[in-house]
Amino acid sequence: MTLINSHYFKLNKLLLTFCGLWPYQTKLKRRINYTTFAIITLSMIFSLAGGIQSELNTGFMNISESIIALLFFSTGFLKCTIFYNQRNQLKILYEQTAHDLKKMTHHLERDILQAFLLEARNFNVVSLVYSIPIYIVFAIATYLPQVFGFTNESAKYELHFFLYYKPMIIHESVQDLQVLIHATISTIYVGSAYLCVSATYISSVKHVCALFEIARYRLKNVIVDHSNNNRRGLMKNASVISNLIKVIDIHEKALRGVQRIDNVFNASLFILEVTALSAVTILIFHLNYHQGNFRQMTRYSTILSAFVSYLFFCNWFGEQVIQSCNDIRETAYNVNWYNMSLRARMFVLMIMQRTLKPVHLTAGTVVILSMENFSAFLKTAWSFGTLLLTTQKPSPKENSIFFEY
Repeated sequence: MTLINSHYFKLNKLLLTFCGLWPYQTKLKRRINYTTFAIITLSMIFSLAGGIQSELNTGFMNISESIIALLFFSTGFLKCTIFYNQRNQLKILYEQTAHDLKKMTHHLERDILQAFLLEARNFNVVSLVYSIPIYIVFAIATYLPQVFGFTNESAKYELHFFLYYKPMIIHESVQDLQVLIHATISTIYVGSAYLCVSATYISSVKHVCALFEIARYRLKNVIVDHSNNNRRGLMKNASVISNLIKVIDIHEKALRGVQRIDNVFNASLFILEVTALSAVTILIFHLNYHQGNFRQMTRYSTILSAFVSYLFFCNWFGEQVIQSCNDIRETAYNVNWYNMSLRARMFVLMIMQRTLKPVHLTAGTVVILSMENFSAFLKTAWSFGTLLLTTQKPSPKENSIFFEY
């Protein structure tokens, strides 16, 4: 439990506790935190859905931005709910990492695992720091002009504000301020849910990649005797076979770790892939539609960068799993097998056979998480966005400044 509370998982613990997802919280605290998250998020989802439904007859342009917001909040709620129901699986992920960190006796192997966990922590910190200015820029360009009355009342299109279910408005005089506060609080909770999933995902993937790297390190030095400080000799056959068995064991543990991660995350990642494709398509459409409008380009660019960056990291870490498995195979091919006995070579052959087909993470067992598929995703979204642009009339030519159309 001490290792789980270490600096490697401090940010993970903070984010998951905030949303009621930390598996080591008491049952009462988990329920209170998750219920608070659910009430706030569902109220925003209901407000957006009601607003969209009431404006369906006004055309795609008036509802498209609210559709993006609805996708964002709905996906965050689903991801958080899936995680809430996976308490035991999350506990296993964190406890397995802490167990491996504690049981690593060789200082070089322990350093490898610590380096990978530290890298995961740094990525999580960067993700949190990156998400804050994105929303600040979006809020400045979206809400403040409305709240402080800087918008042009004769604007033809209400593209700069979410559609909000009118019966939920307290009073028309505070309508814009109410939407600002409600959207901000909801975004904080839902954004935390996204970060919860990504933080656990990144830490788990880096843990598995560390195991692959440790197995590769052991395989690379399988016949080297480190018992003498200044002299490196060759081990006896029995010791070589023993080391190869250890390589197979830790490689098997890494493979089980990949399977465990896939079981926990594939549903939420599939939802993310579908949602992101729809949202990025609409955002690309708006960027092309509003070319030359600084305010709109700023707003849509910030949202687009958030979706694309999040999806990029999900696929990039999936690519790292594939690459780690490939590194094991290359090391097995390049190991000094000619210095081994025939029996030891059989174990090396066994490792080669295990790595012929690289393991991978998936989104819903349908999409392999890799940079190749990420590139295909962007091409598809761009094609759909361009196609969607052909269905709309060109935007009116107007002299746009930051707070006006």
